Amino acid sequence: MPSRRAGFTLIEVMVVVVIITIVLGIVTLNVDTRQDDVAEAVRRLGAVARLASEEAVLRSRDLALQVEPDGYRFLERDEKGEATPLEGDEVLRPRQLPEGLELSLMLEGEPVVLVAEDASDDKEGQRPARIFLLSSGEVTPFELRLKDPYNDVVWVVAGELTGAITVEKAP
Repeated sequence: MPSRRAGFTLIEVMVVVVIITIVLGIVTLNVDTRQDDVAEAVRRLGAVARLASEEAVLRSRDLALQVEPDGYRFLERDEKGEATPLEGDEVLRPRQLPEGLELSLMLEGEPVVLVAEDASDDKEGQRPARIFLLSSGEVTPFELRLKDPYNDVVWVVAGELTGAITVEKAP
């Protein structure tokens, strides 16, 4: 009887290489898709904030951008100074951010703890963070950092008192 040699055949090795290539391709596509989704969501946040600031000036009404751990919403300040959610505005509707983003917010140079609207009662008097977009064109100075832990990319959305709102990828 002929003895069988131990080892792998060329076909077995090629099958393993093909499987590894397919898996790596799928992983790469998923990472690229996530990066695109995060970049789009951050750019949208900046664009919608700029639009809301311009609308506040044009319509002579004070708005607020409420930032929460998983998203943001726009509010309108009434005559009494109370903020109520905007209703029926398709552009300034509440939005969710991609899952897993780590947000940190500085308002007027001070760090702010982000809490959700519905969780504010549980957090010892903490209220959701609000960036005011005033009818005078002024904006609460802020810096919102959004870090994607999957690829360590950090985006910065920043607003100045003069009303300028910028979006950039942190170096």
